[in-house]
Amino acid sequence: MKSQGLRLLDISRQMASASSQSSAQGISKGKEVVLPRLPSVQDFANASSSGMALAPLSIGQIHHTAVHICGLLAEQVTEDKLTTGPSLEIQLAKVTETSQGQNADTA
Repeated sequence: MKSQGLRLLDISRQMASASSQSSAQGISKGKEVVLPRLPSVQDFANASSSGMALAPLSIGQIHHTAVHICGLLAEQVTEDKLTTGPSLEIQLAKVTETSQGQNADTA
């Protein structure tokens, strides 16, 4: 269960990083799906099925999604945590998950 929380936190960080980079650079891809301020699962499903790119998410949207959809604690997805680089713990979790997946394939 802890590994799943770390994986979701890492995904949230990646989304925050991409969002802040895109908005800082003023990148607009033209036809993008813009989610509401407090997106729901249905909003993400509709965006996914549209076939269009998803507009960068704000820190608030990422925080809302992580807490209300993914079930993380609000303390796990603060703005500071979302905007910092990955920690050693997150990097180790990625390597461990990849190693486990490879072992399952060879067994």
